[in-house]
Amino acid sequence: MAFSASRHFTVAPAPEGTIDAALAATGIPIFALDLRALPKEGPVAAWFAQLHPTRDVGAVFSDASAPKHWTSDSGPSAFDAILFVNTTAAARPN
Repeated sequence: MAFSASRHFTVAPAPEGTIDAALAATGIPIFALDLRALPKEGPVAAWFAQLHPTRDVGAVFSDASAPKHWTSDSGPSAFDAILFVNTTAAARPN
């Protein structure tokens, strides 16, 4: 299967209340968050106990399909860690 040349696009900032927006609000551009080490009580535990939407962006993302890339199946019940990358770019040939 042949693929067309890559296309650049910008994903809009995540809406408030999403995991994406909360992680971006830290101001840290790239980090890993160990969800196994979350506190068992308190505001952080309470926040992560609730479902929050997050983007599930893969190789087939497009402007037209953007609304379809939201899921609430995330957080400590689904993952051991979250890897956050605020800004990325298309792969370049070697």
